[in-house]
Amino acid sequence: MPDPRFFEDLGPVPLAELARLGGAEMSDADPAGVVLIRGVSILAQAGPDTITFLADRKHIAALEGQPGACFVQAKDAAALPAGCVALVATNPQAAYALAAQRLHRPRTGGGEARGADVEVEEGATLEAGVVLGSGVKVGRGTRIGANTVIGPGVAIGRDCDIAANVTIGFTLMGDRVRILAGARIGEPGFGATVGPMGLIDIPQLGRVIIQDGVTIGANTTIDRGAFDDTVIGENTKIDNLVQIAHNVRIGRNCVMAAHTGISGSVAIGDGAQFGGRAGVADHVTIGAGARVGAAAGVMKDIPAGETWGGMPARPIREWLKETAWLARMANRRGGWTMTRKAPAGQDPTQIDITEILERIPHRYPFLLVDRCEEYKPNESIVGIKCVTVNEPFFQGHFPDYPVMPGVLLIEAMAQTGAVLMSKSLEVDTEGKAIFFMSADNCRFRQPVRPGDVVRMQVRVVKHRGDIFKFAGEALVNGKVAAEAEFAAMVVET
Repeated sequence: MPDPRFFEDLGPVPLAELARLGGAEMSDADPAGVVLIRGVSILAQAGPDTITFLADRKHIAALEGQPGACFVQAKDAAALPAGCVALVATNPQAAYALAAQRLHRPRTGGGEARGADVEVEEGATLEAGVVLGSGVKVGRGTRIGANTVIGPGVAIGRDCDIAANVTIGFTLMGDRVRILAGARIGEPGFGATVGPMGLIDIPQLGRVIIQDGVTIGANTTIDRGAFDDTVIGENTKIDNLVQIAHNVRIGRNCVMAAHTGISGSVAIGDGAQFGGRAGVADHVTIGAGARVGAAAGVMKDIPAGETWGGMPARPIREWLKETAWLARMANRRGGWTMTRKAPAGQDPTQIDITEILERIPHRYPFLLVDRCEEYKPNESIVGIKCVTVNEPFFQGHFPDYPVMPGVLLIEAMAQTGAVLMSKSLEVDTEGKAIFFMSADNCRFRQPVRPGDVVRMQVRVVKHRGDIFKFAGEALVNGKVAAEAEFAAMVVET
């Protein structure tokens, strides 16, 4: 039942009257129409003198008690326990909302600056224009700023600091709570459904529970629960302009930066952190110690201790990789698309040095491919290396008779194969790399000298998943300078 400090009970009301209000057809469990209902309840708290609703059969497991009656669709009426009067309605939630309006009414102030039965402990400070509703309790050492309005039944603990122009209703507050100017605590949460005459508000019959040591920023709004409570855990710190919807349960020592928005019925574990403008969809669970990046949009549960970002939010490493890749694609020369297709008029079998630098991580002085051509996905590729006397390896490798080291010819063929793999598999170079695995049957037929143009013909011998086996030849003027078989694979970095 709703807390009587905050809500007036208007019952008991005959069940037949509630059925008429909700446009429901009553089962014959109450043939005389004498069942009386004192209040509404949710499924988990239903009692013999309460009425609840079942919008979907899958929630029947939550029905732990024995409700006096339940608004339900015709197809689900048989799922109700024996003795529960079925009120068959097209929209059970709308019928419930109309019954709740009939049975319960929020308490409001009487217009006076200080209502009846107010208790203010010695040492509390009330500044000019403060309004205290009936039954309000204010603890010792608490300061309430000018023009702040405290609604009926609210209990405020000791040593709290409440700034000017704050409104607080339907709230039980612990000690040492700090609330900055303009905050709105305990307003009805956002809930509407389709009634007989159009949209109707669903009565919000819960409370706000603020535990010890909480800080709430300026112009932040915390809605009261729809039936259960909205709970702010001990020592949690909330920045300015944060929205916390009904039935949210926030753990201890959480942090929320400005413009964070938490939708209804979200559960947040202890120590969770939220960057500015983060948003969380309804009924999501955020694990203890989880972190949500600024402007992230959380659409599903986050496990404890993980850091997520982006929209929709996903693990931060994954999001950063995708963001970096997208930025590279947006800045590619020629405006290539995400599938890396060449612009109209450009030969897709040609790969220039710009793309080679994006495809493989090698750089001077160890980049041994200048361009590629004759690219066929998953089949073959030709790499071109223009050898000049300025190559750094000539300084120490037969300096009087400069010859390109044979092992570098094998490396040049391997780099050419890596380009083919990267382009065929669209390898994400931010999180993966292509590693040389093995080289077999290496043969060196003739030397390669400054001025030569080496043509590396590489073809795929075998391909399975992220592992490729190649056969390659390095040719100068049509003659084989070196040949080898080699393998490579894609690995996480």
